[in-house]
Amino acid sequence: MSFEIEKSGNDFKAHIKVLTAWKIGTGPCGADCQYRDIGRSTASSRQDLLNKYGPGYLGIWQGERGVYGTFSRIYFNMTTEVNSHIIEKVQLLNRGLHWEMDQADITVMIPQDTDYMDVR
Repeated sequence: MSFEIEKSGNDFKAHIKVLTAWKIGTGPCGADCQYRDIGRSTASSRQDLLNKYGPGYLGIWQGERGVYGTFSRIYFNMTTEVNSHIIEKVQLLNRGLHWEMDQADITVMIPQDTDYMDVR
């Protein structure tokens, strides 16, 4: 996992890279995931799965943000935001163990009055 943060107007934009792993046939690569799919974008198959099973099928993304020195914590569901700002590509495939691994590039906004933000 890695991330970069850039200024975007008055707020900040976080670019997050994570690896996701799925049993073949359940993840964004699709039921017939093959070695030739390595490097392929999962955008269309991902959207098909979300349309069929709902926005949380490929994971529920949650955020927590707050300001140091206060007890103010805000918890929020980020699933819709992440689903609309994710770019994912198939990275690895293990047909013997029936697993695919994808690299997900996610972009989320962080309001300027935030001292910390967790995404999980």
